[in-house]
Amino acid sequence: MAQTLFDAVHGRLLSLIPRFGLAKSAPEILEAYRLICAESLSLPVGNQRPEMCRINRDGTAIQFSLALSRSRPAPLQFLGEAGLPGLNYAKRITRSLEAIHGVAGLLGVRDELGTISDLLQRMTPRDESASPEHGPGIYWIGVSFPIAGAPALTVYINSRLSAELGQWERMSEFTRYFRGMSLGGLDAWRHVEPELRGRMSPLGMAVTISSSRPARGRVYFSAYGLGFDYYRGLLLKASDSEDCATLYDRYIEAMVREDRRYPARSAVWSIEFESGRSPNIKFELCAHCAFSSDAEAASRCESWLVSQRLDTKLYWDTIKLLTAGSRLSNTTPPELHAYAGVGQRSEESYATFYLNPGPFLAG
Repeated sequence: MAQTLFDAVHGRLLSLIPRFGLAKSAPEILEAYRLICAESLSLPVGNQRPEMCRINRDGTAIQFSLALSRSRPAPLQFLGEAGLPGLNYAKRITRSLEAIHGVAGLLGVRDELGTISDLLQRMTPRDESASPEHGPGIYWIGVSFPIAGAPALTVYINSRLSAELGQWERMSEFTRYFRGMSLGGLDAWRHVEPELRGRMSPLGMAVTISSSRPARGRVYFSAYGLGFDYYRGLLLKASDSEDCATLYDRYIEAMVREDRRYPARSAVWSIEFESGRSPNIKFELCAHCAFSSDAEAASRCESWLVSQRLDTKLYWDTIKLLTAGSRLSNTTPPELHAYAGVGQRSEESYATFYLNPGPFLAG
């Protein structure tokens, strides 16, 4: 019998858990994985298709993320989509909400989920005429397991399944819910919203909850063909910090190099609001557009990490475990790397990487 995607990724998780120092949390991590991905990854390895899920270009319904900073150990993080491939829009919403509540119960954040349930419902597009009859759904579900502290649940809401006017209306309501509680959030949004409209498109929203922190909300915007100076300007307007702009300059120099004189291809800009904290701002490059291959992506990501004195060993170990030691190609477009980003929260910088294990699960 052919191995399923679920079993293959399960094997990768078993290797990643001890590398992140989380052996004691293994049962909880694996159960969260089952609740989210048991149905969406029930296909045989190699049978996923792009139209099945939008998390990755090849349709693999799980993605791992790595967030590296100097001040804290990196958590083990992944996100997925719940439900069998091919569910219609309404059934996928129902199945996703069941998975969200299941994970919330597992992580002990049912009460925290209850505080934002009405918001999630209001953010969900109800115009099914603008949504596909089959295929990708509205919610993605992410979990984060730190070595110290409480795990977190993140619910991602896809903004693209409705008309653009409705996207902006929901985005404004969503930010209004969070930004007034954030230090400087009202000013940050007031400065960047006019710059975003007409230049970037709403991509999605995310709410993160844990038992140790207030709920926090992030909004994502995407664009193609804008100049790198535009994104630098957004960072300055949102943060009012030359340090943030300098961090961005160093990131672009390391990751884009001489191509920075040309417009960016596909990129994502996002801002997160949390009670009592400064906005958390992030810029991410689409790896498929920014790099010629996974080998080039890894080389440039490593250079960036070295320049910031961040953990290159964990980055490479994560790659090796997700690819089962496969050599990264230098002749084909990136398959493992999906996005690579830079962010700043409360004067602390960090690097993010989003990685797709799907193409490396055979064998």
